[in-house]
Amino acid sequence: MNEYIFKNWNEFGIFYRVNQKKLEEALPDLDLTALADFSKACVATAGGCGCTKKKRIAIAVTTYESAIDFVSKNDSVKSEIKKLLNNPEKVRFNHPEKSLTDPGATTGLGVNEMEGGKDHTPETPADHLHREHKHRDDKAHPEHMQPADDPQPKAWLVF
Repeated sequence: MNEYIFKNWNEFGIFYRVNQKKLEEALPDLDLTALADFSKACVATAGGCGCTKKKRIAIAVTTYESAIDFVSKNDSVKSEIKKLLNNPEKVRFNHPEKSLTDPGATTGLGVNEMEGGKDHTPETPADHLHREHKHRDDKAHPEHMQPADDPQPKAWLVF
């Protein structure tokens, strides 16, 4: 099946920012304030003081919920989103609370700082070997966890 999945709020935020003008032109009679507010909240999560980062992310998640509620109630918006994604059979949005652990959901610009963002300290080969040795027998370590029985347990909105 041809399906597009927005894994987290940040992916949808990037999609909206890239396609904002196209959506506004395609839907001139529709008030897209919920999507614009969400986009602003996403941009606000990048940079700034680290002491308020969790608060800014929480605001982005809340506005994501409002934006997805808006999308779910507007067939014309759903149709335009599908067009911009090259008409997949389904579009799936992961739930915001469950998707916060996905890579890319922790920053506002699609860069997971643990994988090379501004606060990243490069790992040396010795660090990597130490980490691998330390977690080799740790069954609770993510590398050893089994996937859930449900292949898509985080679906929140599908159309």
